Amino acid sequence: MQSHGASQVLGLNAFPGEPTSCSEDDEQLNWQKGVLHQVEGMPGMVLQGHLIEGQSIKKLAQALNCSRSSLRLHLHEGLELLRQWSQLYGVIPAQTS
Repeated sequence: MQSHGASQVLGLNAFPGEPTSCSEDDEQLNWQKGVLHQVEGMPGMVLQGHLIEGQSIKKLAQALNCSRSSLRLHLHEGLELLRQWSQLYGVIPAQTS
């Protein structure tokens, strides 16, 4: 699994094959950087370490003394929280089922 640097953070509503515009990407990235510090606990540490600092899941798992699968769950939890917040604050449109 490859790490994503801050400049490579995907849009929260991006789907494979559906690129977002540059201005949407910039707006989302700026918003993400502004709220990332508000994600508490392990999900926040994993988001910061993996997405912003570019650490691999394997290295983060070793540093935090937990399994890679556990770290992936925390990453998913943090990303889901960011998606919910971004929909709440209108950064991305709410998805309907």
